[in-house]
Amino acid sequence: MKIKFLLCIVLLISVTTFGFYMVGWKIIENESQVNFTIFNDKGLATKGRFATINGNINFDKNGLGEASFKITVKVSSLKTDDPGRDHHLMAAEYFDEKNFPLIEFTSKKIVQKEDSYLLSGILKIKGTEKEITIPFNFIEKDHKSFFEGSFKLDREALGIGSHERDLIKNEVSVDLHIPVSPI
Repeated sequence: MKIKFLLCIVLLISVTTFGFYMVGWKIIENESQVNFTIFNDKGLATKGRFATINGNINFDKNGLGEASFKITVKVSSLKTDDPGRDHHLMAAEYFDEKNFPLIEFTSKKIVQKEDSYLLSGILKIKGTEKEITIPFNFIEKDHKSFFEGSFKLDREALGIGSHERDLIKNEVSVDLHIPVSPI
């Protein structure tokens, strides 16, 4: 009995001292938001969102070296409040949902920058991979936890539409609000 107790104490000390403990987070899908804004050539904004976000998040602010994010977004969950436009965006010229049903993000590195974090990784859209960095905050408030961040993308660099035919700008602003619960 003494040996089991001592082993438990050693394990507890190892975990707290060496940071082997990593918190797994489950995405609360029905509350998550991946919102985007893009402007046309006349300066008018189109806003939309992706409603289906899944993935695995391992994050502990005291163990960033072991942290990881593997996120998928279902392309068909895109909504812009215009069903005709939503259908058009599923076509091969834009998201090609039939051949590429998921947008994927896999982290490579997470670093702390003052009170926030920088999440670097590979974003994959339509088979095209691009390394991006997402500034984000991890917020724990009122017994709730969530990740929030904003970044910009060049849609043409990811094969979404073409500048010659489109009357929309290349830059897309993306805002993330991902509520999570510990696993």
